[in-house]
Amino acid sequence: MTPPLSRPRSIHLVGLTALGLLGLLATPSAAWAHSSAGAPGATSGLTSGLVHPISGIDHLLAMLAIGVVAALTSSRRTALLTPIGFLTGMVAGGVLGMGGFAPPGHEVLVAASVVGLGLLCAVDLRRGAIMLPLLAFLFGVSHGQAHGLELPGAASPVLYAVGVLLTSIALHLCGALGGRAIRGVPQLRVAIGTLVSGVGAVLLLGV
Repeated sequence: MTPPLSRPRSIHLVGLTALGLLGLLATPSAAWAHSSAGAPGATSGLTSGLVHPISGIDHLLAMLAIGVVAALTSSRRTALLTPIGFLTGMVAGGVLGMGGFAPPGHEVLVAASVVGLGLLCAVDLRRGAIMLPLLAFLFGVSHGQAHGLELPGAASPVLYAVGVLLTSIALHLCGALGGRAIRGVPQLRVAIGTLVSGVGAVLLLGV
């Protein structure tokens, strides 16, 4: 079990988190939306896929938050199935996106998922939440669809998808490590969740 953080350290981490996300809020709006990564005419698609999940604040926060949420639940099965659900949904959504399926409001769904994941970070999940994998799957579909829609024209769809999945898994693991560190610090958990939801709300207003 990860020992709880001391109060001074918790306050320090809250401050750093707040400053970091406030800095993100101050960045140009172009950096907030996911963009097609990689050089034009790239043929492999792997680099584009690796970069795409971190090219927009919506994807980045969602990937990290999935890991945090998984680490906060007390059920090992739920903790494992939550990121798997997200990744599975992302693959399904990616196939739809690569096929050109873009329903009205798909950007709203991506931003709304950030709000929802922030709220899940803020609430007490120690007793487990059996619906988390299903929610993660639905959130993953919206993000995967966005990834698929922005597949660079000359890129290999398979390598692009592999790149997206590899970076997503890495971000899930980073989020899980952070989630384990804050399990015993409810104030920090609530602060981080509130800030993530706040960023999602700003994204919703900008859609």
